[in-house]
Amino acid sequence: MTIGVYFQSWSSAWSSQRLDLEDCEGDVIYLAFVNPACSYVKGQFTLAGTGLDFSSDFSLVKKAIASLKSRGKRVMLSVGGATYQFQTVHVENLVALQQDLGCDGIDIDWKPTSYDSNAFSLLLKQFGEKKVGYLSAAVFSVGGYGEDQWINAQPQGMYTGLNRKGLLEAGHYLDWINIMSYDVFNPTEAFQAYRSIFSKDIYLGFEVGPQALETFVLARDFV
Repeated sequence: MTIGVYFQSWSSAWSSQRLDLEDCEGDVIYLAFVNPACSYVKGQFTLAGTGLDFSSDFSLVKKAIASLKSRGKRVMLSVGGATYQFQTVHVENLVALQQDLGCDGIDIDWKPTSYDSNAFSLLLKQFGEKKVGYLSAAVFSVGGYGEDQWINAQPQGMYTGLNRKGLLEAGHYLDWINIMSYDVFNPTEAFQAYRSIFSKDIYLGFEVGPQALETFVLARDFV
């Protein structure tokens, strides 16, 4: 079993010696979140303009990443999230940040506020053609559904099928995908929908702790 963990940079306690990031459990650690419009330049060695919210110095973050990797963990820069949209994407700056921090690759966490059927394909191509190391993506639970497929619990509007076109056209650039699993969803159905269009590794997400909705359904109830 491979376990991935999204580490909230804004929740990291300040330190001048050792970051709590080093204690993060999991096989793949995603540093959340980097602004797609990142202005970082090679050799800058500060987090200004990156979107990452660590209060500690760049050198300490880099040291923590090296420590994680020395224990066999993979560290990814997670770009986007709900906070940052992808209207402007500076791939070269993001790759420079990835390389200077010593991360293994980039994770695309695309949560659009409006529908564009071509946007995901273009993002995958932009990053994939830059050879950023490992490339992954966080995808909506219903994002792999066809037009006639809807989640059992409740329809999800624009998010249904949102990732399908991009994966069909440019999914070969990705090394794996992570299925997001906020609140009510059918993990078996979501997995099967993505498996029908994506042949590489698929990781199923789950929300730790109290769910945002009281009527949540745990993944184990579908197994």
